[in-house]
Order: sequence, then structure tokens, then C-alpha cells
Amino acid sequence: MRRRSLLIGTGAVLLGGGAAAAMLFGGEGEEVPVRLGPPVLALPLLRITLGGEDRLLVLLRRREEEVPRALSFGAPWRGERLELRGFEAATLRPLFAAPLVSGRLGEFAQAELLGEQAATVWLYAGGIGAVSAVDGRRLADAAGLEARNPALAGVLRDQRALYRVEDALVVNAGGARRWRIDPRNFQARGIPVGTAAAAVAATAAGSALPPRHLPAAYGAGGATAFRVAEARLGATWFGLPAAEEAMPPVLAALPGSGGSVGGGAGTPPPRFIAAAPPAKGSRQRLWRGALRAAAAVAADDGIAAAGPFRKSPDSRGPTAEQLADPVPVATEPATLWLAGLLTAGTAEPLRLADPPGFLLLHRAESGAAMRLLRLGPDGATLWGATLPFSELVSVLPGEATLVLAGRRPSRGPGTPAPEEILAAVALRDGGTGGARAGTVRAWSIGAEAPSSPAAV
Repeated sequence: MRRRSLLIGTGAVLLGGGAAAAMLFGGEGEEVPVRLGPPVLALPLLRITLGGEDRLLVLLRRREEEVPRALSFGAPWRGERLELRGFEAATLRPLFAAPLVSGRLGEFAQAELLGEQAATVWLYAGGIGAVSAVDGRRLADAAGLEARNPALAGVLRDQRALYRVEDALVVNAGGARRWRIDPRNFQARGIPVGTAAAAVAATAAGSALPPRHLPAAYGAGGATAFRVAEARLGATWFGLPAAEEAMPPVLAALPGSGGSVGGGAGTPPPRFIAAAPPAKGSRQRLWRGALRAAAAVAADDGIAAAGPFRKSPDSRGPTAEQLADPVPVATEPATLWLAGLLTAGTAEPLRLADPPGFLLLHRAESGAAMRLLRLGPDGATLWGATLPFSELVSVLPGEATLVLAGRRPSRGPGTPAPEEILAAVALRDGGTGGARAGTVRAWSIGAEAPSSPAAV
């Protein structure tokens, strides 16, 4: 069968424009031109800080086909390749494109970025590898790591489940054996049974590592992905119940929904809205209310006991919590479709500062896009932005810029795959490039036409 050609090291293209290399190298080093298909995201995405610069790293798959030569015999090579691309996170300006590896169709089904540390990006691409966060050039593969660390011979198998970035790359060698690989010099140290990798690092002189960056959470782009229906900001509650629900003046928390007032660290707060997603086609309205502790909750004190706002039998006692005086908050439009407070794949929403508040995500009226609203401390909309996709698959928060990945139905003929899009949203005025808050910059991953035969 045909080759699996590593392209890292010679294929990086620093961008101010331009495209990834379209070149394989044959068994004897001859150049073999190929046609490349459009790039497709290989999630997750990775956001890092490198030398003070905020970067987005994206792994892509592309179909490739060898261009038949004159008088050639046999079927041309058909496979796929992986590329790493770097972007300036705030503007999505391309920084580099580095072809990494070519292989058989389907060989990179589990390919993904594992994390970055000390300017080294660990990735799995049918095997473990490391590339530079600066320009994507090759730093190490399994063979190189084994050559540097003879004790790893036979350990670095082509199994995704063996590798995890903790304080450094940790390799689960089987049984109770584990190894920690330093990203600065690729030296491996055994981790004693029952010992955390960080403890091993602490015992090695001078081995303290810089902060790691882990990949962002991602999903399939469900109707309410990366959204929660309620949250609190200090003693103020915000929620998005169904638009037709009449909120009573005092509500008790849902039974078993969380801890009580003053609960211990890590205890989820009580909820007042059922966690079930809204019914298809239903709309929601934004409400604000005051949270307060109640001395007791009596059966006849007028607290709502019907609908989604039920009286909680376990909300009795001196630390019970109530929601009082809820009022609707104006939005545009007044009722929202598939709405929620934006999360990064966590149980709690993203919280913004200066001023404090949240981001509210909902489906636009057309259904073909999403809208993002910046809410202030009273729930008022400070600005809004239209996002260029209808399904959200990943969220990468930042101090001044929010990076999102989404999909929308392709506009091409037939039924091609959905269009994948990156979007960078300025969260405050005066960010990179002087953008105003709410400015959206977008990059369509598959917008590139399949390349012609080319040599670099």
C-alpha cells in the first residue's frame, strides 16, 4: 500500500496570504503533485497565548488525490491529509498553514489537538506527535520520542486513549505504568503508582512548566448547545422561561435542584426553571428577579406550586432560597427562540466584567443565523451581534474577544456538507484593530476552492 508521508518540517507556509503546500514526497524523495479538497474542521480548537499574542490553532482534514502522470499505470493515490493553521484570535488573520501528515482515507478519524505548553502543541494523528505553536513545524513524533527515551520503546502505541495533557503530556503505558514527557526537551520520567504527574514535576529540579492551554469543549451543534436557561449575578437572578408562563411574585427553588443559601463550595445553586429544553417552536422571555433567604416556607404562604415554578418541599428551613419580584426585561425581539445564557460547555454561563453581565444567545428570526446579546448588570441589552451560522459547535472565551465555531447549511448545489465558520466577536470597544464591541469577523473554513495541481 502507498505511503504515509510526514510533511511537517518542510511544509509550513507563513501567511500574509497564500495556501498550504500541495505536495507529497514519494518513497525516493520525488515530488508528487496532488489535488486537495476543501478543508474540514477536526475539532477541538485550541486557543493559546504565545509571547503575549492571542492565537487560535485549528486542525483541518483535506482529501487529496495524486495527479496521474503521463503514461502512468494503476490507480492514483487517494487519501487525506492533516493541516495545522494558526490565526490571530481577535481578527482571525491567518498566521501560518502547516501540512502535517498524509494517510489513507479514514486514518485520521481520531485526529485532534491535545494541548499546548512551552510553545509545543501535542496532537494525535494516528499516533502521538508534537509541533511548534509558532509555525506548525515538526518537533517530534513517536519514533523521535522513543529514540530520545529508550525506556519508551513499545510504549507509544497508536491508541488515542493512551495520551492526556495534565501538567505535561502523560502517557498511560498500561497497567499502573505512566510516563510524563516534558514539552521543552521531550525527556520522559516515570510516574510512580498513585502519584500525580504534577508531583513528579515538583521533584525534578528546574522542571516547573509554564501554564498549559487545553482544547475547547465542542459538541454536535444541538438546538440549545452551549446555553443555560438561568443564572445569577450576585443577588440578582436572570432566567428564560417559556414566553407564555406567568411568573408569580414569589417562587421557591425546584426540588433537588441544588444547595441552599450559603451552601459549600462546589455546590450548585438552586434552580427555578426546569432544565428540560424548550418545546419545538416555543419562545422564551427574559426575566430578572431578586434572590433572598427565607426563614421558612409554609404550605399556605402564597408561593407558586404549579407549572414549572413549583413549591419545593425541601426548601424549608432557615437557609431556604426564594426568588422574589420577577419582572420581564426588554429584548429585541420581545420573545426569543432557542435562547439561553452562553456557556463554554460548562454548567455556569460566561460572566463578563466592566460592566458585569452575561451573553445571551438565541436563534435569529430567519432561522439561518444566531444573535448574541450583551447583557448588563440589570439585564439591559448593551449591544447585539448577528453570527454567521445557525448551529454552534464550540466556544473559546477571551478577555476582549470571543471566538466561536459554528455551521450553517451549505449554499452550494446538491446536498454538500454544512459550511463551517469561525467567528471572532469583539467584547469591548477598542480591541485589536480598534473594533467596536459587537463587531464580528468571520472565516469560512471551506470557502477555499479545491486546489489545482501545485508544487511548493
